[in-house]
Amino acid sequence: MTPVVYRLKWLRENEPERLDQAKKILDVHGYLTLKLTGAPSASWTSADPFGLFDISRKAWSQPILDHLGIKPSQLPNAVRSGTRVGAVHAAAAAATGLAEGTPVIAAGGDGQCAGLGVNAMRDGVVYLNLGTAIIAGIWSREPVVGAFWRTMTSPTGDGYFLEAVQRAGVYFVNWFVDTFAGGRSDPAIFDRLEREAAAVPIGSDGLLAGTTLVGCMDPHWDPSARASFIGMHPSHTLGHFYRAGLEAMTLQTARALEEMRSHGLSPAQMVAIGGGANSKLWTKMIADATGISIHKGHNAEASSLGAAISAAVGVGWFENFAEAADAMTSIAETIEPDPGSREAWDALSARQGKVFPATQFAWRN
Repeated sequence: MTPVVYRLKWLRENEPERLDQAKKILDVHGYLTLKLTGAPSASWTSADPFGLFDISRKAWSQPILDHLGIKPSQLPNAVRSGTRVGAVHAAAAAATGLAEGTPVIAAGGDGQCAGLGVNAMRDGVVYLNLGTAIIAGIWSREPVVGAFWRTMTSPTGDGYFLEAVQRAGVYFVNWFVDTFAGGRSDPAIFDRLEREAAAVPIGSDGLLAGTTLVGCMDPHWDPSARASFIGMHPSHTLGHFYRAGLEAMTLQTARALEEMRSHGLSPAQMVAIGGGANSKLWTKMIADATGISIHKGHNAEASSLGAAISAAVGVGWFENFAEAADAMTSIAETIEPDPGSREAWDALSARQGKVFPATQFAWRN
């Protein structure tokens, strides 16, 4: 995700009249609230990715606005999640089918709402979104900064989320299946690959993968990054390649969590969501590689549930976010790690972590 600040900088340098003539510069939340209520508002969490927001002061950053030549009046009003920002007016009701007068409540971005939707607003709980991208986020009282994550405002306004992000998660898996394994039109393809990969030992018999198919966010922050397989041998099967890809993504998450520990965080349990959470093999690999138990929630749509929790607080059904999250979330299944496999995973991580710099040097030269 590219912060909007860079695009605004480009406009200031190349098409300054567009910025000067713009009555409003809005994110998606600001645009929707404008259309629904007549006044644009952005939650702190939706304002954050602009790159114009001071996440410590919870306000638009005047030094950055001054640098870009943008007036605060051009931006939406920024409010805490759970704040009522207006009600659906008559024209919006006619256009959408929503009832006129329906309250509109500020919520947040999909990632932060997902963390709220699995009740991860607590010390030591990691929300693990195994979706198109992979996000491993943990709540922090302070805005800790590090190369292995992006620091985001929390969906409640209290504290922050540190999010380790791999841009290609299930996207990499689907690309591999579509390109090399016959495609997803075969309903049995994933079951077959999972069985074959489960029979392969940790380390995929020497096959290593780099899964930065669409660029790399943390820890290298390189949009030109490319994917790779290294150490191929005639004995390697599709199951080896499939497993090597899962191992690479698993261990990048494990290394990010270790880095969080080195900064004083204490990841002690994970709640897995997203399509990849349906893979028993992958979730067990992550539990074993990190030494952390993984829970699966009953509700697969964690982002929507997090937004609903914000709404429930905003209309007064609950006194606070903690009470709402406790009441509206639940755990369906727990996967415990195998301590006996940790040494093998740590050894593989030491090898696998070298794939990125090796392949990127070759790519650039």
